[in-house]
Amino acid sequence: MNPPNNGHIIKNCIHGIIATDSQGKLISVNAKARKILKHSHKFQIGVDIMALLPVTGQLIHDVLQKKKPYFGHQAEGEAENLIVSINAIKEEDQLIGAVCSFVEMSEFEAVAHKLNFIDIMEKKFRTVFHESFDGIWVCDGNGTVLDINKSTEKLLGIPRSEAVGKSIKDLFDKGYYDKILTYEVLRTKKKISQLQTALKTGKQILCTGIPVLDQNGEVSLVIINERDLSQLIQTRNELEEIRQEKDRYRNEIAAMAMKELQENSIVAENRTMHRVMETAVKFAQMEVSEILILGESGTGKGLTAKFIHQSGPRASKPFIQINCAAIPESILEAELFGYDKGAFTGAKESGKPGLIELANEGTLFLDEIGELSMAGQAKLLKYLDDHEVMRIGGTKVRKVDCIVISATNQHLEQLVEEKKFRADLLFRLNSLSLTIPPLRERPEDIIELTHQLLQSYNEKYRMEKQINPLTLAMLQTYSFPGNVRELKNIIKKGVVMSESDHIDSVLIDVVGKEMFDDLLNGNGKLEDIRNLDDIMAAFEKELIKNAMKKHGTTRELALYFNTSQPTIVRKLKRHGLSTR
Repeated sequence: MNPPNNGHIIKNCIHGIIATDSQGKLISVNAKARKILKHSHKFQIGVDIMALLPVTGQLIHDVLQKKKPYFGHQAEGEAENLIVSINAIKEEDQLIGAVCSFVEMSEFEAVAHKLNFIDIMEKKFRTVFHESFDGIWVCDGNGTVLDINKSTEKLLGIPRSEAVGKSIKDLFDKGYYDKILTYEVLRTKKKISQLQTALKTGKQILCTGIPVLDQNGEVSLVIINERDLSQLIQTRNELEEIRQEKDRYRNEIAAMAMKELQENSIVAENRTMHRVMETAVKFAQMEVSEILILGESGTGKGLTAKFIHQSGPRASKPFIQINCAAIPESILEAELFGYDKGAFTGAKESGKPGLIELANEGTLFLDEIGELSMAGQAKLLKYLDDHEVMRIGGTKVRKVDCIVISATNQHLEQLVEEKKFRADLLFRLNSLSLTIPPLRERPEDIIELTHQLLQSYNEKYRMEKQINPLTLAMLQTYSFPGNVRELKNIIKKGVVMSESDHIDSVLIDVVGKEMFDDLLNGNGKLEDIRNLDDIMAAFEKELIKNAMKKHGTTRELALYFNTSQPTIVRKLKRHGLSTR
């Protein structure tokens, strides 16, 4: 086969090419040029280029006259918007014509944009590379140093100019470090970490070598990351100081709380719970009254009420808690409003102040307000209207100034519709409300609550029980129908009943049965499970099932778990789950 001639080359060039004679008349035009230019049918041999392309033609005539080329010049006209390069054609130093190669402006701009993007990315890479806190080496597949960053220069006391282009062994022989990691990475083709000593600076360094494989599976690059352990220790100490300062502030706040609140600290790592507690503090500091706390049974409504009391200016004043479900209707009025002597048979000679009166200047907490009888609701509403009480059998009206906080796990609006709760009382109590989220919606809080409860019960029962992190992960997938109260009972049972140093077996028996029954398909026993992968698969399934309650599509699940949608699809298929 014959090699391509000049005609083949010009015809297949990706740029448009036209050529003229020394008079500027067209003598050649390739296919790409005809494709780019408008009215290409007019481009006939012998026509003056000025008549076809006025702007480009003028440039070509300039070159023919001045014999000086144009490179990368913009030619913009009615029929042309090009980037052109034009040069004279000479033979034996005689001008015989001109040749013009060109591309469309849009194509040039696209290429320029790509080049600019590459330049920006290269600058970003260089910035990240050299400004990285960790030391970074880049070596080729033979162990030759291609580059090191500024942190490596400081860590090892080695100038970049002395390292680049040298083999790792040469630098080892010069005494910069006491071990060679790169060759082991090249040999094993695996990620390897080891401790090294920088002999010039005396620093202890954690090195991690990462192989980069080419399309043939061979190591083309080795990236070595170096971290100064002494700096890490310093950072850890600084973090410990911050933690201690944080603990000091936390202890100062805790010192303001009652003993029960100290023993059952409110945990609010969860964002929603954190916002609820921020609102509670705001209510407390502003001495807001008539607050309604909503939430399922066991979520900590009582603790929240005490927290509000202790966080406000009335912390040193009485906190009177009334369980509306526990007071019989027959003695309700006497308990709430008190009585004077002789008010009824069996009354104390000295009389007795009511619970509302005892709350004067402090906080009155009405727990289970939804259980209050209709008669009790009417009496309570009257107090809320005028803030006055009169003891049974008495004639003296007493002013009572107190913060009123109510709590319920019932839907009061529904009770109003059922004529079991007064609408006017609901309006008074519900001027400001807080909703405590159930524990199943606060997985972030479960770990901290568990640690606090475990520590508390260990101290109470003089134990040193521990819990495995894997079991903690399992607890985060449990629905906790009894909320924090159920978690307390579970941890307490684990500390008291566990025969080993760890309480995991007791906790799994309590909360893991459904999970592991599902894993075993109803067959086998919990103690038969020996495979960690199976256990983790069960946890994964429970986590996905819980997330599916809020996130109904694979895209939403992928965003929630910070992974890809195909990964979620595979996991759903693996666990036999499907989105709605």
